[in-house]
Amino acid sequence: MIELSFAQALEEPNKEFSFKFSIPLDNLEDAFLPNKIVDVASVSLIYFVDYDSYLHLKGNIRVPCRFVCDRCGAGFEKNLFLEIDEKVAPEMSEEDDLSYDLPVIELDEIIESFVLMNFPRKILCTEDCKGLCSVCGTNLNYDECECFKNKVGNNNPFADLLKSKKLGGN
Repeated sequence: MIELSFAQALEEPNKEFSFKFSIPLDNLEDAFLPNKIVDVASVSLIYFVDYDSYLHLKGNIRVPCRFVCDRCGAGFEKNLFLEIDEKVAPEMSEEDDLSYDLPVIELDEIIESFVLMNFPRKILCTEDCKGLCSVCGTNLNYDECECFKNKVGNNNPFADLLKSKKLGGN
């Protein structure tokens, strides 16, 4: 359990403090299959309490992951970098998602929820990933396939256009 004691921040409103820690995200182990978190997350926070007693948490989270590309299926490892900017209310209200009742707050659930809500929906090995051929399954990032070359048949609505282009027509 990772706890942040911010009593000093309550005494000195708007003064920024820093807090760095590592946190295992074991509760999220199977949440992103086939993608997987492979190591502890590193968190670097700047926090302060404003004059309305709201605790502000700002910083970044680095999550080492093993991903599977959504287009080509290739596996690769990469760090996921997330920027956190959360505001924690001094007491629960309908407007606020997070609250505290002591000058100590547990960060585990906040970090886990943040990673869960901000994990990328689409994973690509590269931004220009070409994916797989829908006919033969060739990974088009590494090879060209012959599936659609020279296959201009009568069933293709663009056959005449393709033939004229090959012949040097307009």
